[in-house]
Amino acid sequence: MSDLNSINWMVLAGGAVVLLIVVIQWRLQQHNKIKIEQLSQEIDQLKSTLNALISSAVGVDRRVDMLEQGKIELQQRQESMEQHSRSGRPYAEAIHRAQQGETASQLMDEFDMSQNEADLIVMLHRSSSPNLV
Repeated sequence: MSDLNSINWMVLAGGAVVLLIVVIQWRLQQHNKIKIEQLSQEIDQLKSTLNALISSAVGVDRRVDMLEQGKIELQQRQESMEQHSRSGRPYAEAIHRAQQGETASQLMDEFDMSQNEADLIVMLHRSSSPNLV
């Protein structure tokens, strides 16, 4: 009988160990399930943040492209205006200088204009100068 008691206790102890292992395994599965749900929520949040960042980057990229295009257009306009002012006669500045009292020969040298042009500017605009009346 003592052998039977001893066997019963061993079976009982073995059953308790198996039950303990099952409970531990179940608790681990529950913990892992909760952890997986948390990680899944974090992944969803990260996806949402990433999508927002991508959308922002696309918008910024479009604005940068527009700014670069505007910059190119402004550069072209500036070059065109500079070319035009170099190729055209700077009459406005010559008129201003004539009003300040410069002579026709000074205007010819400074603005690379003909004698007739310089004389005409001096004749028309020197008399309109308030300092010389």
